[in-house]
Amino acid sequence: MNLPRLSSRDRRALLLGAAVLASGVGWTAMVKPYIRAVREVSSTLAAERELLNRELRLLAAADQYPAEVEQAGARLLDVATRLFGGEKQAAASAGLIQYLQEGAGTGPALLTRLEPLPAEEEGNGLIGLPLSVEGETDLEGLLTVLHLLDAGPKLVRVENLRVQGRRAVAVDGPEVLSFVFVARGFSLAESESQDARSTETVGGSR
Repeated sequence: MNLPRLSSRDRRALLLGAAVLASGVGWTAMVKPYIRAVREVSSTLAAERELLNRELRLLAAADQYPAEVEQAGARLLDVATRLFGGEKQAAASAGLIQYLQEGAGTGPALLTRLEPLPAEEEGNGLIGLPLSVEGETDLEGLLTVLHLLDAGPKLVRVENLRVQGRRAVAVDGPEVLSFVFVARGFSLAESESQDARSTETVGGSR
């Protein structure tokens, strides 16, 4: 079988088509995978660079961590000394009752009723310990008791204060006042209380 002779123009067209086909095959076989690989490597490098930057920032701030932890522990210990401690809330409430009785003795004031109310979560790791208080005293004694609760070493908040005057015992004596209020003390929640005791132990062992 004799193949037809190609003119020079046809041969050039055939060679050009072969070259175009070869370049297309080369693009598909080599160039496209190369570009895809470069993009994958670039993405990986960007992720690793961001991770490295985070690690460098952490290392740069590492010297601040011990001081911040120590300051937080000191603040917690300082707050804990103003709260009513105890393994259980009943013990903390008993501490609040004793604190009220000592303040009333300084007043002086006669406490006729002390009734613990249900504890309440106050947030930030604190438990509120409301205590219903009723008693009798004169105006000076009541003001003294309220001042001691407000400015004393323990954190106590007076709520719902009601005062009612009564006839004086003596004709020229001071008027007797009946008072009712809620004294709200505070204690740490169990986990925070354990942390405070641990901080106090570590601080005392230095």
